[in-house]
Amino acid sequence: KEVEDQLNLVRDQLAPHVRSPELHGLLFHKDFRKQVEGMKELSGAVAGGEEDEEALDNLDLLLKLCSLRLCAKAANTAVALAVLELLRALFDCVQRHQYRLSEVEAQVCLPVLMEQVGSNNDNLRSQLRALLRRAAE
Repeated sequence: KEVEDQLNLVRDQLAPHVRSPELHGLLFHKDFRKQVEGMKELSGAVAGGEEDEEALDNLDLLLKLCSLRLCAKAANTAVALAVLELLRALFDCVQRHQYRLSEVEAQVCLPVLMEQVGSNNDNLRSQLRALLRRAAE
């Protein structure tokens, strides 16, 4: 319940900053397949460099979204992999702009990544480890 409440807060805070209502709807849809679709669309935009400024301006909210999606009890492997893809794109963006995560931004995502690194899914675990290594750079 608490994760859902936090997701609702992030949904409301992120609404004015997402480029389209359709993308926003996908990111916060109840159907996990739609969530995956939204995460992939956002990942592609960030990875392509076309949304760098917006991504950095709203990095704290995007990191919260990723962390909450990983923590959600209803999270499945497809959602988790899409979240990791988005985190990878965000970390690439951070490196492209030689931006350093603030303490608050790091506290939002790093503890969740460290907690999830114990996953029994080999693919998730290896991607989480790679992300943690990148975050330490």
